[in-house]
Amino acid sequence: MIRLLFITGVSKFAKVSIFSDLNHLSDLTIHPDYTTLTGYTQEELEFYFEDHIQIVQNKLKISRADLLEAMRVWYDGFSWDGVNKLYNPFGTINFLDHKRFHNFWFSSGTPTFLLQEMKKHHHFIVENSAISSDTLEKYDIENVDLIPLLFQTGYLTIKNLDPMTGDTVLDYPNKEVRESMH
Repeated sequence: MIRLLFITGVSKFAKVSIFSDLNHLSDLTIHPDYTTLTGYTQEELEFYFEDHIQIVQNKLKISRADLLEAMRVWYDGFSWDGVNKLYNPFGTINFLDHKRFHNFWFSSGTPTFLLQEMKKHHHFIVENSAISSDTLEKYDIENVDLIPLLFQTGYLTIKNLDPMTGDTVLDYPNKEVRESMH
């Protein structure tokens, strides 16, 4: 009876048979038709949250331009194609609710598995990582590659994607995630 089901965060895991009954998924992670599906574009933010932006602007006694720029630095920057940028809904909604800039990302949960993998590979800071499209698509649960794992978990995002070769540059999307990693 289910016509459409949208699941986040498990696309690569599904392909390694952890979910044996759920192995015919379409991975939309970098599909060109869905690059703005999982966050807010700048236009959506300013249209749908206008009242909330005005309230925060008044509370912080800051100009609209300065507020939007600070919000961009803190919560914008997720990209699945290197072109379209998205605000993280979790950080954005929490910012508008609490009316203060804060690292909400880190408080949303500590990924123990990810921390163990980073310690194992002696990697703690990963910026501007260049990888091939093949590397981004691989996921071997027995031999985890840290960079695709960081991408799948939202700690890295696409900064540049060559459509001809698939070569990709990944980096932290914004201040919130960069602070979490540091």
